[in-house]
Amino acid sequence: LSQTLTLSTNTQYDVTFLASIRTGIEYADAKGQVTIADNSTTYYDSGSTVWSNAAFQTVAGQFTTGSSFVGPVVITLANTSPSDGDYTVNFANVSVVGVPGPSSLALLGLGGLLLAGGFRFCRSHNASVSGA
Repeated sequence: LSQTLTLSTNTQYDVTFLASIRTGIEYADAKGQVTIADNSTTYYDSGSTVWSNAAFQTVAGQFTTGSSFVGPVVITLANTSPSDGDYTVNFANVSVVGVPGPSSLALLGLGGLLLAGGFRFCRSHNASVSGA
């Protein structure tokens, strides 16, 4: 299962998902893999992994995009199990979210300071008007 993503260049992303395999000893070789890549770069690769068969397992990681993309960026949820059986891999709640960079956090902090300063100005202005 694959889907094209719209990502920004030079940006850090968090990727999270739930993964599991079908319950039962006969499915112990079931493996799954999640990748995010364009035509030249793999940004995230969970590796071919045997997930828990007791419950969904939370998987989380991070990656940073480069200064350009070569072709579309695609997320792929794959069943990488051996082909000699009926192996089921389950994925759920897949999320790829940009992480605010230092400049965004600085702007957020500056906005908070401006709001606090404006509140302080309003309080002192209202006090002087009420006292006059």
